[in-house]
Amino acid sequence: RYSDLNQINHFCLEVEHIDAAIAHIRSTGAEVSAKKLACDDTWQAWLRDPNGVKIELFEYTEKSAQFAGCDRIAYW
Repeated sequence: RYSDLNQINHFCLEVEHIDAAIAHIRSTGAEVSAKKLACDDTWQAWLRDPNGVKIELFEYTEKSAQFAGCDRIAYW
């Protein structure tokens, strides 16, 4: 299990154009998830580095909780 490796669990990068970032990453042969709108109204996509560390890409929207405020509920 990756969590047993005593390493970073999650690394997050803000991108300005998530669709372009996904296309570029896929063009290199790397796997990246489709984008989805998270509970905070921010677009996100996920991939892993060669060590298995999860990398989150995110793109804010006008409705993102980080700008709009208000509480959000995450269903993990």
